[in-house]
Amino acid sequence: RDRPSPKPSDDKADKKPSEPKKKDNGSLELSLAKISNEQGGLSSPDNALQLSRLMVQTDTSEHRLLILKTIQATTDATALKRFLNYQGLNILWSWMVDVNDYPAILRADFKLDMIKVLKCLPISTKNAVEDSKTIKVLKKWVDNEQSSNSSQA
Repeated sequence: RDRPSPKPSDDKADKKPSEPKKKDNGSLELSLAKISNEQGGLSSPDNALQLSRLMVQTDTSEHRLLILKTIQATTDATALKRFLNYQGLNILWSWMVDVNDYPAILRADFKLDMIKVLKCLPISTKNAVEDSKTIKVLKKWVDNEQSSNSSQA
């Protein structure tokens, strides 16, 4: 009575896992508009997951700046906490280490906006910042700024 296990159908066996789709310009802005309130911040804590997903899919410096502005404009503490719960700091860290790939004209704006975002997040412990490695990148930014200022003097 032992039955052979069913064989997978050919069409399923040949399929390759699909890669996540990147958002195009209009699509990202439309997605941000759907989850934002009139002030530009997240309209509800339930939108924190969608924001995190958008962040992972976004790869241009201009779009990342738009998302940083959205986080800065978010006043709902619960939404910001949920953002942190959805690996927000780790995603921000991954953006921070990419800063040298950005056009020079956007680097300073990006760093400033990133610092503003980190300042507004309800980070409750130093461990969260250390675990995400954001503190290391911030220290490197400060060291680089200090060394460039001292070389100009």
